[in-house]
Amino acid sequence: MLTIIALQELYDIQGRNKEQIQLLLKEFACPKNPDVERFLHQKALRFEESHNARTYLILSEMGEILAYFSLSFKEVDLQVDKISKSEIKQLDGINKNANKIRVFLIGQIGKNSLIADNPH
Repeated sequence: MLTIIALQELYDIQGRNKEQIQLLLKEFACPKNPDVERFLHQKALRFEESHNARTYLILSEMGEILAYFSLSFKEVDLQVDKISKSEIKQLDGINKNANKIRVFLIGQIGKNSLIADNPH
């Protein structure tokens, strides 16, 4: 059974320290996209600590990282002259006079190539 766990949960629930988490993250490889690998190895913890992104690990039953994805928020400027107030309220959820809305941004997504028979 696969498990999706937030990187922060490795600290909070599993009680791992930063060095243990970094060792786990180093077990991920993505040679087809070095930026994806570099993010997990070098930036994911820093982005997590600064609340700039949340990274989620997809783990095998044995605790291996099969894949990961990172989410953050982004503000999108609305072209208020091109959409109705009711559409703005629907997008914002509250305010019909909003100029911007916050949306989820998938910042990184990657699959571990070190795992044999890693499902697609």
